[in-house]
Amino acid sequence: MRRRKNSPQDALKDVRRFLKYRARSVAEVVRKLSDFGYDQEVIDKTVETLKKTGEINDEEFAYIYASDMLTVYGYGPFAIRRKLTQLGIDEETALLAIDRVLSENDLNQVMLKILTLHKVSKGKIKDFLARRGFSYDQIRGLNIEGGA
Repeated sequence: MRRRKNSPQDALKDVRRFLKYRARSVAEVVRKLSDFGYDQEVIDKTVETLKKTGEINDEEFAYIYASDMLTVYGYGPFAIRRKLTQLGIDEETALLAIDRVLSENDLNQVMLKILTLHKVSKGKIKDFLARRGFSYDQIRGLNIEGGA
C-alpha cells in the first residue's frame, strides 16, 4: 500500500493529469485518488473543487460517453447502461443520458451502420445486435430488405 498523501495541490495536479486523456466520472476520480494514496478528506476537497470548476460532471460525462458508445462504437442502450453503471454513474443519470442520445440519433441508421461495418450476414443480424446491447423491439423495428 502506498504512503498516505495529504496535499490538496498534489491531488489536483495528479487528477488533472488523469483527466487529460478523457472525461471521467466522479467515482473514477475518487478511485484514482484513493489509488494514489490520498486521505479521504483530501479526496473530498479535490472532488468538490473539480465539480465547482466544471472539470468533472457526471451528467455531462454520461451523455458524452453514451453518445460515443452508440455512434462511434455501435453499442446499444443496454450495453451503454451497464458500462455507465460500472463506471460509477447512478442508474437515473445513465438512463437520462441514454434517452437524450437516443432522441438525437436515428437508431435504425446506427444499427445499419454497425451491420455494414462488421459485415454481418443476414442470418446473424438479430444475435449480433442483441449482443451489442439492443433490445428485441429495437432490432425488430429495423428494416432490412427481406426483414431482419
